[in-house]
Amino acid sequence: MRFLLPLLFLAPSLAVASEDIQILNCQIEGSKNHLILSHNEGDMIYQFGPKGAPDLMLSEPKDSFKHTPWSGVGRAIWEAAAFENKGYIYEVWMAFDRHDAIENPDKARSAGVTVYKDGNDLATHHCQQSDLEFFAFSIDDAINRN
Repeated sequence: MRFLLPLLFLAPSLAVASEDIQILNCQIEGSKNHLILSHNEGDMIYQFGPKGAPDLMLSEPKDSFKHTPWSGVGRAIWEAAAFENKGYIYEVWMAFDRHDAIENPDKARSAGVTVYKDGNDLATHHCQQSDLEFFAFSIDDAINRN
């Protein structure tokens, strides 16, 4: 019984925690900017800019969020998430190349953000390979998590 008491005190704090859960956090190649994709109970969250002080932070409700899941075709397993702001679309993408996973595992993962305006590709920022970690289907899992 004395072992259960500490657990009982922890249980309520765990139940009400609504902290953001990171899906992707990486530094942009050749930059001090960071790209963060995260979620909480009801929203998907995009952040871009210096670590700890992003220049841009956008949030979309999970139930109306624009997500492009992997189609199941091709050598890369990928998915993308789109955030809209003032006519700009910020599409965060993550990919895992199955061929490179065998031939060159250090290069198998890639991620970044592409910025669009009026259907035109304005800029693409790639994550540094050295600190890139994510799991396949992470965006889909986050959207469907209660």
